[in-house]
Order: sequence, then C-alpha cells, then structure tokens
Amino acid sequence: MTVTLRNVSSAPVAAGVSARLVVTMPDGTNISRKLWEGMLQSFPLPMGQNWVELAPGQSRVCYVDWFHSMPNYFHDADFSALGVYGLTLHLAGHRYPDNYVGEIITNTVRLTRAVPPGEDEALWARMNAITDNRWPPDGLCHPVAGKPILQEILQVHPGSAYYPYALLLEAECNYRRRVAKDDISKALDAAQRFQSSPAYSHLLLRAAEVAGSIAAHAFWDHDNKTLVEYVGIASQYYYGAAKAATVPGVRIAAEAGKRTVETELEHQRQRAVGAGYAKPNL
Repeated sequence: MTVTLRNVSSAPVAAGVSARLVVTMPDGTNISRKLWEGMLQSFPLPMGQNWVELAPGQSRVCYVDWFHSMPNYFHDADFSALGVYGLTLHLAGHRYPDNYVGEIITNTVRLTRAVPPGEDEALWARMNAITDNRWPPDGLCHPVAGKPILQEILQVHPGSAYYPYALLLEAECNYRRRVAKDDISKALDAAQRFQSSPAYSHLLLRAAEVAGSIAAHAFWDHDNKTLVEYVGIASQYYYGAAKAATVPGVRIAAEAGKRTVETELEHQRQRAVGAGYAKPNL
C-alpha cells in the first residue's frame, strides 16, 4: 500500500507516519484492530520518532510493505469472504512538534475479493473447506492448514496464479532456511511467466535479495570469489528490479539494496588491498 504525503500549505508541517488500518467490510461496517499499528516506510527516523516534517509544497512517497511489514495487517480471517472491501490508513504521531497537523486519514482504496478462475477455483474451495470459509490472506504460512497446499502449488500447479505468491511466502515462512543459487532462478522464472501479476516486481526483488544473502554468507565463509561474484549479481538484479518496479515500495527497496551491495563491494576492494577490515552490510 502506497501513501503520498503532500504539504499543501505555505509553512512547514509535521505529519505522523504511525499507520492504523481501518477496513470497511462489504456490509458497510468498519473494523480496526488497535494492535494493527505499523510505520510507513521508507525513510530512517531517529529513535522514538514517528513523524516527518514536510517543507511547503514537499511530497514524500511512503508505503506499507505487503509482507515485510506488520503481518497483522494481513492475518485476519474476517477479510476472507467474497466482496468489496475499503482500505484506509489513519496516520498519527506521538511526542510531536508544535507544527504537527494531527491525525491524517488517507483516501479509501477498494479491494475486491472474487472466486478465482480455472484450476485456482478448486484450490480456493479447498482452502475455505479447511478453515470453514475463514481462510486468512496469509493462510499459506499456516503450519498445518496452509503449508501442504503451498507445497502442492509449487510442485503441482506451476501455472496457478497463486504460484508467485506461494514462492514468495515460502521464503518468508521459512526465513531461517539458507538460500541457494536455484532460488534466484526460481524467482526469475516466475517473474518471466507472471509479468502481469501484482507479484512481478516482488519476484525481481526476491532474486536480488537472494544474491545479496549468498554474498553475505560467502563473507562469513571467507569465500571472497563468491562474495565478489554475488555482490555484482545482486547489484545487477537490484537495478533491474528498481527499473521494472511499478510499486513504489519495491522500487525504493531495490534502490536501497543496490546502494548497500555496491558499498559492500567497495569495502571488499579496500579489504583486498589491506585498507581495513569491515563487516558486510548486506
């Protein structure tokens, strides 16, 4: 979810970036969980600060990432039924300065949940049967109900529209698993086959992140050849993800990742000539 903050006044203002999700249900009622509070990304803030200051006319593009951010945004089975939902973010700050503008309510975006076509209709029916029609959006990560279906999608249904999400969620659910080189090819293959999917740019970013992770492990394994190789690969893929991304959050993350691996490459050059020792920042 992307939010653009714009100061339309003639004076500097402070706007909160602590985000609370409010969902308008298909029957018109509103649901908001107090614990569902996260921070808009993509700027570093001092410790304890959850507001940003905007100069007159200045804009800041922020986002709530769909899986790196607060998982509670996507966990509730109340949102699993078919229908049209409204999503609104309420933005606020705490211990704010004198020019704080107060709580900001974003415009409402509409999300339509419908029965998927083709082979995915049968998968969707199974998901709902398992959970008595209360399948949460992150249900594929559930260790009992979800993971067997996730693995089936990856192994038996490569053409399913669920496939790119299953691939991304499998990595997220098993974050302790050490990545391998074929994780890159899997992400790139899925990106090639699902270019019209909303997950497309996330798949490109996944390939870059895997390459960066391989480089980081190579550092600790004292494998300088692999480190240099995969820092270069990661930089290339981050560039490609940033260029192709239509989602601001993905583009910003890719640009930041590219800067990080290029900095690490420079550190490696310095280490090679004995200019000093530095840990990787991948």
